[in-house]
Amino acid sequence: MLKSIFYARFHSERGPVVLRQYPRQSIFTSQRNASHDDTQLIHFNNISSYIIPPYELCNDALSIAHNGHLILGWPVSIEDQNYPRNRFTFNVCFVLDDSIDEDSRRAYRILVRKTARWFKGIEQSDGLLSSISEDNDLPQPVCHDNDIDIVSKTLEQVFYQLSEYGECCIPISDVHVLNLRLDIREPARVVAVHGWGVPLLISELPDQATTTWNLVLQQCYPYINGVNHVQKIADLADVELELVRSNIQMLVGTGNAMLLDIFHSQAIYAPTADMAWFIKDHTLLIECQQYITRDKDNPLRIDELIDLYLYLQPSLTMADFVLAHQQPLSTIDLRRMITFGVIKGFLRRVHRYAQLSEPASTQDTSRPATSFKDPSADARQAWRQAALSSGWATPPSDIPASLKTRAPKTESELRSDEDTKLKRYLNGQHCFDQICVEMNMTEKQIMSRLQGDDFGEITFFVR
Repeated sequence: MLKSIFYARFHSERGPVVLRQYPRQSIFTSQRNASHDDTQLIHFNNISSYIIPPYELCNDALSIAHNGHLILGWPVSIEDQNYPRNRFTFNVCFVLDDSIDEDSRRAYRILVRKTARWFKGIEQSDGLLSSISEDNDLPQPVCHDNDIDIVSKTLEQVFYQLSEYGECCIPISDVHVLNLRLDIREPARVVAVHGWGVPLLISELPDQATTTWNLVLQQCYPYINGVNHVQKIADLADVELELVRSNIQMLVGTGNAMLLDIFHSQAIYAPTADMAWFIKDHTLLIECQQYITRDKDNPLRIDELIDLYLYLQPSLTMADFVLAHQQPLSTIDLRRMITFGVIKGFLRRVHRYAQLSEPASTQDTSRPATSFKDPSADARQAWRQAALSSGWATPPSDIPASLKTRAPKTESELRSDEDTKLKRYLNGQHCFDQICVEMNMTEKQIMSRLQGDDFGEITFFVR
């Protein structure tokens, strides 16, 4: 990724020149090279006016695309009467492959800026840059170790250590130490966060004393406990659902949290292929045993723990699982047992879905199918039209909407509205967790409603 590093400065007579570079002969300059070969990356003379720009453009970031490479620099101009023309201008540039992504470019720009400021510091304090011989502009055919000056040595170490380790620490004195670290962070994962997802913090958030949290996170944080789903967190914190979802999405994307499913008595869990790996990992078994045991003095045996996990299957609800293992489960935290398996990846949640095969009749029997007009209605309407055409003042035909009081819906009307909304979820695409949260009903209530006569034939399945 990093192809070359070079140091250039403004010569009082020759203009911009390259004085040091690494690897050697990676920068093509017509001053010493009569021909160009494949090891040379860029033509300095073609870009010299950009590498050493006018004073007004110095002390700021510089990016140049040239010959399939990206040149990042930070030209520095120091004004002092001790220099020729009362100014010393230089630039330390990093040459990279032009195909690198934006995150890598951002990371290298930070290093270039820090490197430029470090070189500026050693020049202002000790004059190390201006003291370099101006006749040593590179490339040079031979350079012995005892001839290497501080700039050449620094460029070489920066190149090797960044390429090999992604960081470098180069001391040239007790005062001047160049510390660089290439921090190319992976882009935050974009994870879909639904109202029925349960966020669980897996790492500590930055201290509020040193980091400013946004207002939504401050409101929601006390309710993010691995038990409450997103919709419930929004209700408890009295915050809009979309704002809570965006903050949870940020926490998941940055690795501070993960999403679980709602844990309840009708939930179903099943082992994954990683269960075999879990059973063979004695260290992980001990960790799980310690995590889920309530009484540390009387922990659940390892063989019993394995049997419990292996008993889980796609047709078994948590309620039935508890009834079948009351004795061993009395000594452990069942929620922790399931959560541990999901986090480690050897358990998965099995969701229940509903598919409406034969929709029931949509005719509403709560009101008559047809309505009959009052015989006098036509006469009143004719009189009103005549009054309007003649300019007579007429009384209002109805009470203004602002003065009307809508009668509360009856129980049968509320149930009808709920059934209409419920039918939207019966296409085999919405899990029961979603239905329960968005309908604000328990799974038992949903099942009771679906098994009634108001719906047609419904097929239930899990996956």
